[in-house]
Amino acid sequence: YLLTYPVLCRVRPDGSGEQDIKSSLIQRYGGKTFFWMRHPSISPDGSTAAMISDGPTDPGFSDSVLSFISLAGGAFENTPELPDVTPLGHSEPAYSPDGKLVAYVEEGRNGDIGDPSIWLYDTARRTARVLARGYRQPAWSPDGEYLAVTKSGSSRPDIAVIDASTGSLIGQVTGDGASWSPVWSPAGDSLIYMNIQGSVARLRMVRISVSAAQVSSSIATWAGDYSGLDPGSAAAWYIPDLPGASSSPLGDMP
Repeated sequence: YLLTYPVLCRVRPDGSGEQDIKSSLIQRYGGKTFFWMRHPSISPDGSTAAMISDGPTDPGFSDSVLSFISLAGGAFENTPELPDVTPLGHSEPAYSPDGKLVAYVEEGRNGDIGDPSIWLYDTARRTARVLARGYRQPAWSPDGEYLAVTKSGSSRPDIAVIDASTGSLIGQVTGDGASWSPVWSPAGDSLIYMNIQGSVARLRMVRISVSAAQVSSSIATWAGDYSGLDPGSAAAWYIPDLPGASSSPLGDMP
C-alpha cells in the first residue's frame, strides 16, 4: 500500500531550501502509521510552532488538539489539556504578535451545523479562556488589539473584526456571504481574504481602518486579479530583506 503522511517543513518564499523539521511517520502495531500535524503557526521568536496534532504516541486514540513543537529539534514541547468537543478537537492556531497568546478554534456543532468558538491560550500560564463564539480563522492585527475572523455557523461566511481582549464585535468587513480566511497586512492597513464568485475562488484585498467603535474598509483596485485558487488555502504576506532591516530569527531561512 501507499501511505502518505504529513511532514512539518520550512521553505524559503521562492520555494528553495526545503528543510524537514518533523515527520509524523511512526512504527506502531507491527506496521507503520502516522499522526496528524495541521495548521502550523510560528512563534514571533521563530523557536516554536503551535499546531494541531494527535501525536506523537497514540494517533487515532485522542482528538487532534493544540500542540507545540520545537523548530530546533522537532520535539513536542507541550500538549496542554484543554477543553474540546470529542471527536472534533481544535483547529487554526495563531500566535499573537508578542508571542504571549495563541488564538485557536474549539470546533463544535449545534445539531448538523458547525458551532466553532475562538479561545485564547496563555503561553506562560498554560491556561485558556473562551473569547468569542460563532467565529473561526483568527488573524491578529499587528498591534495585537484586534482579530480578523470568519463568521461561521448557520450564516454564510463573512469577514469581521473583533476585540482581542473582550471578543466583542467591532464591525463586519464583508456582507456577501462568500468570504473567509482573512490575513492582516504587516502595516495593519489592509486585509487579504478568500472570496468565491460563482464556482471560482479568488483573492481579494480591502483597505481597512479600525477604531474601538467601528471598522471602515474599501476594496483595493487589484482585488479581482487573482482567481482560480484552492479555496482551502490561505494567503501569507512576504516581507523581503531590505537594507538595514533586522535579521530573521531563523537566520538565513525566511
